[in-house]
Amino acid sequence: MTLKWLKFIKELFCKNPLYYLYTAVLALICNGIFIATGTKYLGLIVLFFGVLTISYFLLAKVKNLFFIDTIRGYIALFMKFNGKFSNYLTWGLFYFTIGFIIFHQFFLGYIPALKAYLSLDYYGIAFIRQSIIEHDSSLIKYISSFIVKGLLPFLLLFFYIKKRKWFYVLLFFGVFYAIALMQKSLIVTILFPLIVYMFLTKRFLQVFIYFLLFVGGVYLLVYITNPILRATEAEIEYELSLLDRDYYEKMYGNSPSIGKNQDIVGRFTNASSGIFERVFYTTGMVSTYWFEHIPSKYPYSYGCGYNFLAPALGCNYDDYNYSRIIYDEIYVENATKGLEGTVTVASFVYDYANFGYWGIGISGFILAIIFLVIQRIFNNDYKWIICLNFLNVFWLSSASYTTLMFSGGWFIIIGLYMIFEPELKKVTI
Repeated sequence: MTLKWLKFIKELFCKNPLYYLYTAVLALICNGIFIATGTKYLGLIVLFFGVLTISYFLLAKVKNLFFIDTIRGYIALFMKFNGKFSNYLTWGLFYFTIGFIIFHQFFLGYIPALKAYLSLDYYGIAFIRQSIIEHDSSLIKYISSFIVKGLLPFLLLFFYIKKRKWFYVLLFFGVFYAIALMQKSLIVTILFPLIVYMFLTKRFLQVFIYFLLFVGGVYLLVYITNPILRATEAEIEYELSLLDRDYYEKMYGNSPSIGKNQDIVGRFTNASSGIFERVFYTTGMVSTYWFEHIPSKYPYSYGCGYNFLAPALGCNYDDYNYSRIIYDEIYVENATKGLEGTVTVASFVYDYANFGYWGIGISGFILAIIFLVIQRIFNNDYKWIICLNFLNVFWLSSASYTTLMFSGGWFIIIGLYMIFEPELKKVTI
């Protein structure tokens, strides 16, 4: 009886992988919401999940949804009669990616992580990280995001499968770039599809090695961005004493050091606790900030809260960028010091901020369509679906689907899969 149930559950999951993966993600979000506010916002969650579920299973019955099967057929036909195209594209993307990574460091004028490592000024390090995207070139920002969130995750997996010798070159530049940009999530982003592939193909030793690589990358950034890990309080206080006095008074006041001396094990234990809390609590808890402030303090933005739509509606997006506005309200001390940040929330919360309860329903409906379209594109091959989409499904806990699809690189990963599907399908997972 137990085996039959396990087989039934597996079949159910294999037919609807994105729906069930997201259900698990939503459970994490709800955990944070319920810990923070109890069942106060249970109605919103039920509305969202209800619309998502009903829409998903009704639309799943539609054949050739949005002509996906037809589009896949045309792409397959094109690739069949243009056999060298995929090879040219592979190497074109390879050299473009490496070339841009090198160019970006020259464009910035420094390697951010190295510059941070050479400083013992806690807030100065925060400004270094902030300066990476403070320049005026939107093109550079978008290309950087496309590469680290779209091209690198796919290319690392593809080169691992097809071109092992060059894989290690790409891996070196990819890991270097993710660490240089000083965001802990990026090292996870570029390696996650590769690790999932290794797991699905039962290469458990390699899973362990590459898991250590991305864990090591995360903790290296913790080490770089926390001077107290790298120096004594006396050394930190001496370097701070050399700073401009106005800057010193503004940033540190009468508290010249950040944190207290602690052995390295203790520091990294605290970092681990912070990461654990981020995954299992913070992702949901921060959503309650939005529910509590909108619309009681800030009005629904009626489309002006979408960066891509605000100009067409004649809005100033900055007036409705609630992730930044609410951050400044919650983290007043950081905001007064000039540190910029955002309170990122689950995808459906962004739609709630725009259209209230209607937005919650719309979000569930759109997400159902996204999941079904992706599954059709991947021809319901659940292993490739998990391998290349699981991380972005998880990021729905702290980003909107529009951001993930475009500047978040999800659309690029899906597009590259459609182009290289014949090559990938030669490999058995």
